[in-house]
Order: sequence, then structure tokens, then C-alpha cells
Amino acid sequence: MEEDENLTDFELALLFIKQHVDNNPYAATKEQIDLLNLNQKIHEEVKEKYKE
Repeated sequence: MEEDENLTDFELALLFIKQHVDNNPYAATKEQIDLLNLNQKIHEEVKEKYKE
């Protein structure tokens, strides 16, 4: 839980959207899903970049 204390407002907003989509996927908008997909893609690219 300590990790949550150091999150930025943007990261908290992403977590809120993810929780919203996870709890009720049929209420999610296309923009919310696109944002979560983009965030996942960025995380994967960064992970690959620093893995090398």
C-alpha cells in the first residue's frame, strides 16, 4: 500500500479508470479502453527498453 502513496494524480486517475472498467466493463467508454490499452503498451515498451 506504500506504493499508492507515491502515485501522481495521473497514475491515480488511471487506477480509477482501470477499477471502473474492471468492475463494469459494459459501462466503459471507448476512450477509457483506448487509454488503458495505450498505457499498457507504453509500460511494455519501457520494460523492453530497460530490459536490454
